[in-house]
Amino acid sequence: KPTPSCPHYRFSMRDLRAIFQGMLLQTAEDVAESLDGADGEHLRLFTHEILRVFYDRIRDTHDKEWFLQMIKDVTAHHLKRDFD
Repeated sequence: KPTPSCPHYRFSMRDLRAIFQGMLLQTAEDVAESLDGADGEHLRLFTHEILRVFYDRIRDTHDKEWFLQMIKDVTAHHLKRDFD
């Protein structure tokens, strides 16, 4: 919930659109040149877009740490990949 001190924490469907638009800029050549394979390349790009759209707006250090830990937990649990 946004507050007067943190109005930048308001997110919308446009933010999700920005993530997927960024991912759609990836070319087949980018995937072919990746050292991580297609899955690793897609995960890396998806994480980059999430950080670009959401993380860059977060000002509080505690919130940033929580956000990064959440990404690590989700990628480890659901995608069986190491975020680090």
